[in-house]
Amino acid sequence: MKYYESKYCLFAVKFMLAICVGLLSACNGGGSEAAADADIGESSAVQANVTASNVTPNALAPVLEPIAPTVALTSPANGTRFVNGADVTIEAAATDSDGSIRRVDFYSNGVLLGSDKSAPYTLSWTGSTGIHEIYAVAVDSDNLTELSDAHSVTVTPATAAALRSAPAVTLTAPAYGSSFKEGSNIAIKASASDRDGSIARVDFYSNGILLGSDKSAPYTFNWAGTKGNYDLYAVAIDNDNLSTTSGVHNTTILKANSDSLVTYPVARDVKDAFMSSRFAVYLTQNGSTSKPLVYEEMNSADPGWSGTLDYMQTANHWTSFSLEGSVFIQAQRLDGKNIETCVVRPLSLGIETKVVANKCNFKLPKPAQISVEIDEDNEITRNFVDSGTLTKHIIKHPLFIFANPLEVDPPKASDPGVVYFGPGIHNIGKEYKIPNGTEVYLAGGAYVIGTMISAEKNPKNIVIRGRGILSGHSLTETAAEHAAWGNHAIDFSKGSKGSGLLIEGITITSPLRSCIVSYSSADILNVKLFSWNHRNDGIVTGNNSRIEDNFIKVMDDNIKLYYSNQTISRNVIWQQTSGAVFKFAWNLSGVAQNNHISDIDIIHSDVFSDTPAWEPDRPDMQGTSAIFSAMGFRSGAAFQNTTFDDIRIEEKHLLRLMSLRMVTTHVFPSGKASVWGDPDTEASKLIYNLNFNNIALSGIPYKQSTLYGNAGGIIKKFVFSNLTINDNVIKSKGQFASQLDSTGLLTAGKVWNIVFE
Repeated sequence: MKYYESKYCLFAVKFMLAICVGLLSACNGGGSEAAADADIGESSAVQANVTASNVTPNALAPVLEPIAPTVALTSPANGTRFVNGADVTIEAAATDSDGSIRRVDFYSNGVLLGSDKSAPYTLSWTGSTGIHEIYAVAVDSDNLTELSDAHSVTVTPATAAALRSAPAVTLTAPAYGSSFKEGSNIAIKASASDRDGSIARVDFYSNGILLGSDKSAPYTFNWAGTKGNYDLYAVAIDNDNLSTTSGVHNTTILKANSDSLVTYPVARDVKDAFMSSRFAVYLTQNGSTSKPLVYEEMNSADPGWSGTLDYMQTANHWTSFSLEGSVFIQAQRLDGKNIETCVVRPLSLGIETKVVANKCNFKLPKPAQISVEIDEDNEITRNFVDSGTLTKHIIKHPLFIFANPLEVDPPKASDPGVVYFGPGIHNIGKEYKIPNGTEVYLAGGAYVIGTMISAEKNPKNIVIRGRGILSGHSLTETAAEHAAWGNHAIDFSKGSKGSGLLIEGITITSPLRSCIVSYSSADILNVKLFSWNHRNDGIVTGNNSRIEDNFIKVMDDNIKLYYSNQTISRNVIWQQTSGAVFKFAWNLSGVAQNNHISDIDIIHSDVFSDTPAWEPDRPDMQGTSAIFSAMGFRSGAAFQNTTFDDIRIEEKHLLRLMSLRMVTTHVFPSGKASVWGDPDTEASKLIYNLNFNNIALSGIPYKQSTLYGNAGGIIKKFVFSNLTINDNVIKSKGQFASQLDSTGLLTAGKVWNIVFE
C-alpha cells in the first residue's frame, strides 16, 4: 500500500470511530451537538445559568483532516560558534494537536544526524569545521511532517587557546510551551556535563533575570512565578569558568482558578441562521482542539445611501472566544479553494502566518482583535470628476477573530438586578427599556435582536456586558423613524447627567442607526462593532468617557469627539466607504477639549469618495470621510487641547488624511440646503492646540489635506511631530506638499502656526 493510501485509510478509520463514539454519547445523553441543539432554542430573556466559569472548552470538536505537528529548534541558537571537537546538544520542541509525536529527526546541511523518539527531543553532535545549517523535522502519529526554521552554526578549528571544552547543558523541564496556574510550584530542571572537567554550577534564568543556582546534580530550581509569559533557560558553568547556555523554553503562567480557553455553546437556531459558509476556525491550547462557531452577516446596505456595493464587503465573518495566555489558530476555507496567501492585521502585532494542509496557521500570543485576510484582493478603480482615478484593493470576505480576555465574575441568571440572555436567538424588539441599576448580560452564544434604551432620563449604574451579540438583523423602521435621531443599538442619549455606565465585551452588528450613543460618561471596553448603512456611526459618548480595546467597522463616523476629557486608546478600526475615523465636529455647538487618543491601528480605509453619497464630488463637502474630519462649527464652538499619539494607518491607497472646515453647506436628500456653522461671526469658532505625535501612513494619500479657517473661525497651533508618510518623516509644510506632490496640505482663511518637527 502506498504512503498516501495508508495515511488516508488510517484517517478514515479514525473519523468513523469518532462518529461511532459521538452516536453512542448521544444515545446515552452525553453532550452531543444534536442534544445541545434540542435543549437550546429561541427563549425568554432569563435563561438557565450558562456563564464563562462553567462553560468548558469544546475539546472533542471534530477535526476534518489530520493536523500537521509543530516544531521549533530551541538549541543551539542561530549564529552560535563552536570549537571543533566540542560536544553540541541539538534540541527541539515539538507538539501535535491531534495525536502524538512519533519522532524528531535532526539534520545538518540536509544530512540526517539522528533521531529522538521521546521528549525532550535532543541529539549530541560533534560537528566538523565549517558552517552547518541545523534543523529539525517532526513526524507525528499520522506520518505528517513539519520542518523547523534552520539555525546557522559555525564550527571553528581547535587552537591552543580553545583546547578546553565548554560544558553541555539542556533544559529538561518544564517542556517548551507549558502552561501553569499562578501559585504552582514549577520545577525547572537541567542536565549538564563537561567532557574535560566538572560542572561548577547551573544558573536558571527567566526573561534574562537570574532565578537561582544549583551546584550539584540533578540540577533543579523550584520557582513560583506570577501571571505572564516567560522565556526560561539554564547556563552551565564548568571548573574552567567556561559557560554554555541552553535552549529557551517558553512558559505561560495563567491566572489562578480560571479557564485558559473558553468557547461557547451554539444553539441550533443561531447555527442555522448565522453560521459562516466560507470559513472554519480551529483553536488549540494545551493539546486540546476546539472549533468555535464562525458567524456570517451578509451585506444589507442600501445602495442609495451607502454608495456602490462593489466598493464594500460582501459579508463579515467572525468568531469570538475568551482566552488567557496564547492559542494556536487555524483558519480554513470551506469553498474548496486552496489558500494561497494569508495576512493577519493589525500588522503592529507582528503575527507571522504559514499555510499548512490548506489552513492558515499562526500563534496568537495574547487576547486581541484581528483580521485574518485569506486570498482576498479584488482590485477596483473609480474615476473622479475632478481628477484622475483611484485604485483600491477591496477585501470582499474578511474573517475576524475576537480573542477576548477571560470574563471577570460573570453574573448568574438568578442574581438580583440581572437581565440574563443565554445561548439562542432572543427577539426583544426596538427600544427595550433598561432601568437604572440594571445589569444586562449577553452570554456567549446569545444572539439578541433589537435595540436597548435607558428607561430614565439620566441613565445611572447600567451595565451591558458579556460575549454575546446584539443585532439589528431583520429590524425595519418607518420613514419618520429614519428621519429622526433614534433606533440606536444602545441608546443612553436621554440626558447628559448619567453615571456608572459600562458596555463591555459584546458584539453589535447591523444596527438600524448608530451602534452606541451616550451623552453621559460611559466606559466602552472590548466591544466589537459592525454596520452596513449610512448614518450607522460607531461610538459617541459624553464627557470623561473611556473608549478602549474596541474593534470598529461601521458605515459612518467611527468615533465622534464631540465631548471632553475622553481617553481613547488601543482600538482597531476598519474605515468603510463613508464617514471619518475621528470626527471633530458636524455642526458642533459646544466646546470639546482635553481628549487623548492613542495607540490606534487603522487597518483599512475603503473610502472612494469623501463627500456624502447624495452629493458626489461637491467641493464644499469634501472631507467628510477623511481620517481626521470637522464639518461646521456654531458660534462659540471649539475643538481644542487634544493630543493624538501613535496612530498607525495601514491603508496604502488612502483617499485623504485630514479635512477641517469651519463652515460648510449641508444639502439634504430632499434638495434643501442649510448652512452648517455660522459664517458671519468673526473669530467666534476655534480649532486650537492639537498635537499629532507619531502618525504613520503606509502609503501616499490620493487627495490633499485641507484646513479651511474661513471668515468665521480660526485654526491655530497644530504640531505634527514625527509624521511619517510612505516611510518619510515630514519636517515642514513644504516637504509635506512635495512629498505628496500636488496632494499635500492646503490651508485657507485664518490658519496659523502649523508646525512640523
